[in-house]
Amino acid sequence: MSRSLLNQIFHVSIKMIGACIIAFSVTMLVLDFMVGNQMTLKGLNKNLGSLAEYGAIAAASLWLFRNIWLYLHKKKVTVAKYTKELYILLKQYHTFIGYAVFAVAISHGIYFLIVGSRHMIRIYSGIFTLIGLVLVAIAGILLHKLNDKKKYVTYRKAHQIVTIIFGIGLLVHLVV
Repeated sequence: MSRSLLNQIFHVSIKMIGACIIAFSVTMLVLDFMVGNQMTLKGLNKNLGSLAEYGAIAAASLWLFRNIWLYLHKKKVTVAKYTKELYILLKQYHTFIGYAVFAVAISHGIYFLIVGSRHMIRIYSGIFTLIGLVLVAIAGILLHKLNDKKKYVTYRKAHQIVTIIFGIGLLVHLVV
């Protein structure tokens, strides 16, 4: 197979997997409201939370790979080419990964708000993390819609700062 065809297959598969994840999280959200507190749903919703965690890490790693690429590019290291390709891939799907993380996190959060938990600190840390994710999404959507270059830098910084706050909330939610 040619490299171009493999590249197209790879990009189509990323889109299909993302669409399936979003559809699955919406289905789980509907089941959470209809069925309620079932042991099977609890396990699936915990897995949704893990999936949201991995997606958030992938979306946030865009900043990290950009800085690694810039550093390696300045130092003229040969690995910079591969780091740039990974950065471009993450940049291309950053928004899509964000939508998938948002859908999965909403489903996960709604289920545990309905069912509750014996550990109230988990509920509170989850609420804080969900609020942080909503703020990240709002800042990201505003950033995506903005055409003014002067305000773009401000919104980008706001998006990054809120992402750091979300990351701290996610870390606390995972530790407790």
